[in-house]
Amino acid sequence: MCLGFKSSTRKIKNSFLSLFKPKAGPTSRTPAPAGETLALSVRIETDKQLSSGGSMQIEIKKLEGRNINEFISLIRLFEDVFEMKYFLMPDNKHLLNILKREDFIVFVAVKENQIIGGLTAYILEQYYSKKPLAYIYDIAVLTKYQKQGIGKKLIKEMTKYCTELDYEEVFVQVDKADDYAIEFYRKTQITNEEEVVHFNYLLDKK
Repeated sequence: MCLGFKSSTRKIKNSFLSLFKPKAGPTSRTPAPAGETLALSVRIETDKQLSSGGSMQIEIKKLEGRNINEFISLIRLFEDVFEMKYFLMPDNKHLLNILKREDFIVFVAVKENQIIGGLTAYILEQYYSKKPLAYIYDIAVLTKYQKQGIGKKLIKEMTKYCTELDYEEVFVQVDKADDYAIEFYRKTQITNEEEVVHFNYLLDKK
């Protein structure tokens, strides 16, 4: 896996882990009304200079409900980074329905019209508070663009977006054995770190 952390069931392990793991051998804003998705893009420069001496310009963009092709490109990126050998892409209708959901967020990193990284997140409404939570489900960056600050930029834009919409918290989960991912997140200005045990129930209908 590369800059990307894979959700564990994928199991909610977290797609985050694939963010940077090399392959074997590598102000407040009013919430958008129902049916309307906020578009957000911002021009940034990566923290690392290219070998040519110039900086690499990257666009961090929040996908809208109509951006199905970009969403599919991101899923293919996840497939590559997470080394999902037996993955079968759902049909476009299903993916479009997910992309249009108000409780689903996608940010992508774009360089010269190519998606080189991205993250997905789900919004969780609470009964303990009126403020929702955001759970980062997947995050990944193509191998050749890793360790250039792109993963951190994606998280920064995600947390900025959720802050402007008055969310209570953004959180992620990482396997305790994945030192690579843990090291990455500890460099992203986290507020708190907890040790938890994750349980899952695979549903076998046989």
